[in-house]
Amino acid sequence: MGSKKYEEFLKGCNYKVVNQVDIYETEDYSFFELDPKNNRSVKKGSHYKKLKKSIEELGIINPVLVLPKKIKGQNKGVIVSGQHRYEACKDLGIPVKFIIVDKNNYSTIMQFILDNTTLPNVAGEFIEIGASRGYKVCKLILQLMKDYGEYFNGITVPLETVMTYFKNHNEQVFHIKPFKDACSESVKKTEAVLKELKQIKVYPDDVHSIYDYIDTLVKITMAIGRGSISVNFNREMLKLLSTHKELEITPLEIYQYFSTENEEEKNIRERLKKDLAQVYASSSKNIRNVLKEIEQRILTQETKKDRREVRIDIKTISEGPDSEKITKKTTKRSAG
Repeated sequence: MGSKKYEEFLKGCNYKVVNQVDIYETEDYSFFELDPKNNRSVKKGSHYKKLKKSIEELGIINPVLVLPKKIKGQNKGVIVSGQHRYEACKDLGIPVKFIIVDKNNYSTIMQFILDNTTLPNVAGEFIEIGASRGYKVCKLILQLMKDYGEYFNGITVPLETVMTYFKNHNEQVFHIKPFKDACSESVKKTEAVLKELKQIKVYPDDVHSIYDYIDTLVKITMAIGRGSISVNFNREMLKLLSTHKELEITPLEIYQYFSTENEEEKNIRERLKKDLAQVYASSSKNIRNVLKEIEQRILTQETKKDRREVRIDIKTISEGPDSEKITKKTTKRSAG
């Protein structure tokens, strides 16, 4: 694909071609356009500051991806992926490196991402691409990043939460690693991943549930004096919503216990807060051990037994001969 292809489109942008892979760069920040339907506003918190410092020291490693569009008679590069990188370059006053994406060079662009994007970032790249295509599940993940970004260290927590709800239907916790591996395997495989994301239905009731869940996690995080939601802690909390779980306590009950003013429990409650804070980013086993002790303070053996029996009954019904009818009935909810 020759760099002359977009000479007319970029006329007046004062650009220069960095190399023959068609990576452009420009200091004309007005050339770029944010898509209000898909781009999120940039919160310039710790995540942004780390990115900005990295770009200042190393330069922009992964170019911004843009779609060529004519807006109000002007040629604009609508950002598909890399809004934070664009904002960082603008704040630093340095050129923005970018690639123009269209149907003719899509496979080449995908291969560029696979070759040049580190594994921790590749999932975010493809979620942004999915959002730019209008995929609702991807847009929801980015919206959570916008609304709770200061409590996330990257995209793992919102992605695993949303996919646990909508892809796994809370049957088991969705883990990001197989998703990253699939995204980085090949262009053909990433297209299959994006197609799967497109087909995931997003129901309004579940969106509200996710927001309630994240709100509760933020409150627990603040109650124990931690700054962000750890990946392993989120996974243990998601297990508490699953039909296949070891504990019967809920995330909301944990927060309510920590926020109670019962003086008799104060010393034990404060100790458990400290214990949870110490293992918050530790192994799942260590987190679960503290949660077991919290459960013992909140739920009686009879309550745990009752909840377990109800859960087993529901599971038995859902897996019985009439389960198909139940599934059809529950899936008639209108997608949002």
